[in-house]
Amino acid sequence: MKKAPQNDFSSTQLPHTRWELFVDVALHQTGTLVSASLLLSLFALPLLCDYLVFSTFAGTAYQNGSSMSGIFALCFYGSLLALPCIMILFVGYAGAYEVGQKLSFLDGVLTSASFFCGLKKNWRSACGMGFIVGLSFALALAGSLYLLFFYQASPIVMGIGIGLLLFQFLLIGSLSRYFLAQEGLYQNSFGATLKNAVLFALMKMPCSFGLFLLSQRVVIIHFSMT
Repeated sequence: MKKAPQNDFSSTQLPHTRWELFVDVALHQTGTLVSASLLLSLFALPLLCDYLVFSTFAGTAYQNGSSMSGIFALCFYGSLLALPCIMILFVGYAGAYEVGQKLSFLDGVLTSASFFCGLKKNWRSACGMGFIVGLSFALALAGSLYLLFFYQASPIVMGIGIGLLLFQFLLIGSLSRYFLAQEGLYQNSFGATLKNAVLFALMKMPCSFGLFLLSQRVVIIHFSMT
């Protein structure tokens, strides 16, 4: 029978930097990360269904020779329907960030219990942040497609408009990560947490945008292929 170790970890064996903490969690808490990701994926299903349905409708309409206004209408309604789906996804993020917070503090984690504890504590604020991100996404998608479809004669106006729309979505998407991280740690009001998240996103803008794009890599690859 294998003997239990006599001594606990020494201070030199514990992670001292954020990178060491990341590696430690990735190597020793893989099962927890996978379990939390699977739970989070359940909250992403409505958004995935919305994308699959409306992208299929839009593709079929394009192949059948529908007008640009008809295709735009489908994309517009799809982006509006994505708003409550994004809110549901952010409720899932509240649970996932609770698990992540416990892992980063090297606390013991019961994945399901911690996940649903995070839902119970932060679902209201997560819904609020999801609503803001959903509006930003709908504006970026519908606005960009509108300019692409109906402002092709003015490429400069079209380019500036699309650039501004994408910038605001990148900014709001980036600050949402800081918002969710703070919600798991502090008991501030929604407005105070949002203000801090905006400041963090602006101070670390290149890094924030890069991390946000990296987290959306699967979606970006799919759009680039289609």
